[in-house]
Order: sequence, then structure tokens, then C-alpha cells
Amino acid sequence: MDQVMFGGNGTIELPAGAVQYAPILGSFSFNENVEGETRSVIPSAGKLRYLRFVLNDAPGGAGKDYTFHLMLNGAPTALVVVIANLATSGSDMANEIDVVAGDEVSLRCTPTGTPDKTEARYTIQFTGSTAGESIILGSTTNNILDSGATGYRRVMGCGAALVANENEAREIVPTAGTIKNLYVELSLDPGDDPEAYRFTVRLNGATVGQSLIVTITADATTGNDVAHNLVVAAGDVLTMMIEPLNTPTVEPTARWGMTFVATIDGESLVLSGTAETIGAELNNGHNYIETDGRLFSLSSSWSLGQITTLRKMHWLLSAAPGGVTTRTLTIEIAVGGDGNQSVTIVDPNTWGSDLVNTDVLVNDNVVGVRQSFTGAPAAAYACWSVVGYIDPAAPPADLGNKSANMGSKMVGAGLI
Repeated sequence: MDQVMFGGNGTIELPAGAVQYAPILGSFSFNENVEGETRSVIPSAGKLRYLRFVLNDAPGGAGKDYTFHLMLNGAPTALVVVIANLATSGSDMANEIDVVAGDEVSLRCTPTGTPDKTEARYTIQFTGSTAGESIILGSTTNNILDSGATGYRRVMGCGAALVANENEAREIVPTAGTIKNLYVELSLDPGDDPEAYRFTVRLNGATVGQSLIVTITADATTGNDVAHNLVVAAGDVLTMMIEPLNTPTVEPTARWGMTFVATIDGESLVLSGTAETIGAELNNGHNYIETDGRLFSLSSSWSLGQITTLRKMHWLLSAAPGGVTTRTLTIEIAVGGDGNQSVTIVDPNTWGSDLVNTDVLVNDNVVGVRQSFTGAPAAAYACWSVVGYIDPAAPPADLGNKSANMGSKMVGAGLI
């Protein structure tokens, strides 16, 4: 089945003078010069394709461009987008890259001709080789593990550091399905035997019999759990618990991937949330649909999307708004334009969902969420989710102009 991933950052500029890297999803910018720190681990076989980029501003004239490669196991692939001269967008809708469980992927940005600084948003599609399978990708990027204390991370998303409070790392599931195939990789081995790190996918704040668990012991950097199947329902809460065992002498970074098999074929997960509490400030603040834990802001917090349908929006708070106050989360399609889905949480509730409305995206729509409130609601950690849906029986025919990226390359080479 097909799954759209959303990425990019509209407020941090691309590197005009150096090669930099970013994960393939989430509100991350190209500001890492170590490719390994931006990798995600693929948990099941499939293809990566339909890579699309939109810049806030053009590179700025003849001989100036930004080239974006999908990286596979540290090497550039044929999936590439070049945005040159006065163009502000590009896509590669022709090439497809095969991936298998255990492969690692990232994105590379290479500037040519000292292009004008600008910001980038991007999107890519994963197509699973097995019917009904999509993927959940997560990492700590350049944030190291804590060798002295248990920490928590969201299961999906790249960038945020570990936190001690599990409530800060929660993500809410918007639809029923099964999670399996946990693959984990460390940047360095934990130290000396029996030093280790244990990764556990927790359900509703508990380790259950179905929980996926991977322990990586000294002299190893990879591990997987392909034996367990964690059954989830809409409204369930997921966290990744990372425990140091036997006081490791090394504190590596980590990345992981899991396979999601939805009860309804064609559904995939978009899971997100803030890393800190939101209070009674920044009414109508924006955030990315798929974020690494950023707070709401008034800046350009929208991700790039492509053809898919968003539905089953969920919104979870760690504390009820209190009194007669409310909190509302609304999907935004295009800059400042409200979509159809919206969830309002009224005291004493802490979560809500919109199971009626849907939002249909087309190629290069920007998409995010907007938080608003009434009164002065209590401070709370927040997370949200939606389902991305592409009908496997009738996939969209309008995939865009497959020659657009070739045209961009020819412009960049001065051929047209």
C-alpha cells in the first residue's frame, strides 16, 4: 500500500555553502553535517518514490541550484530533485528506490554556485511490498541516549531529545491495526559486555505481553523484534521507552522503524506532538502535521504534502482544559486556510476526535495544525494524529508531471 510522509522546515534556511542532511520525515531542517545522525531504519520491504520539494524562494539565477538526493545506507540514489535558477519547486516522479528491512535512509542537500539562502519543505511516498503495510520511523537524530536513566521518545518523528516524563513522549493512535517488526540501530555499541540499551514500545503507559522489545548489548549496534505483534485501537497511546542496562560506558544516538498493518487497508499513521507544555498563550498558533516536538508558533509551521486523504483526527492533552475553558486543534491546508477536520476538548475531557470530516490533499499542498483556545486553559502536553489514506483499489491517477524534474535539471545545466 501507499503511504505519504510529510517533512521540511519553513523557518530554518538551507545551507548555501555546505552539504547537509535531514531525515525523510518531520519538521527537521538540513543542518546536520553527519549523515548517520539523520538516518531512519526501514522495517519492511517496499519502495521509496515521489520525492517532491518546494522552496520559499528560488536559488537565485544562472548556475545556482539545490540538489536533493535520497540516501540509502550512506550512498546517494537515483531519486533526486534539482531546483535551479529561478525555480521554487521540483519533483522526481519517475524513479523508485527498493528498500528492505534494516536499510537506512536520509536526505542530502547539496548547494551549487552559492545559491541564495531559503527554506525547504518536502514529501516522499513509501509503497510497501506487502499489502496493508506502512511504516513508523523514529530517531533521536543527534541527541545521545542517557547511560544513567530511563528516557522516553515518541515512536514516530525525528529530532527531539529523550525526556524523563513519559507523558511528554506520548502519541495517540487514530485507527486500529497491528504494529510489528521493530528494527533499532545505535551509532556506537554500548560499551563492554553486559552493558546494553533496551528499547520497548509501550501501550497506554505500560509494557504488555505484546510489546515490541529490542535489547542491544555491547559489541553490537543493531537488533530487531520480529516475533511480537502489538495490537492497537483508536485512542490508544504509544511511547518508546529506552533503558540503559548495566551502566553503559558509551552514549550513542539511536534510530528505529516499525511496520504498521492497519485493519482498514490503505490507512497509514501520522503521529505528532509537542515536547513541552502549552499554556494559555499563542492563541491560533501553528505547528507541523508531522513534527519532532516543536511548540506552536506564529511562524511558517507547515509541512509539504502530496495526493492523499487525511481523516480520523485525534487530539490528546495530559491535563483537561479546566473550568469553562476549551482547546481546539484544526487541520490547516495551504497557508492560513482551515481544513475540514477540527477537534475541541472541553473540561473534564483530555482527548477528542473527528471521525466525520476528511481533508483531501493534492500535490504540493502545505499542511499543518492550528491550536486555539477559549479562556485560560491549564498547561498540558499535547499530541495529535491523523490517518493518511490512499485507496489501494483505486490509487490516484494524477501523480503530477513526471517531466518536471527533468525540466528543472535541464534549466540547471543551461540547456533550456
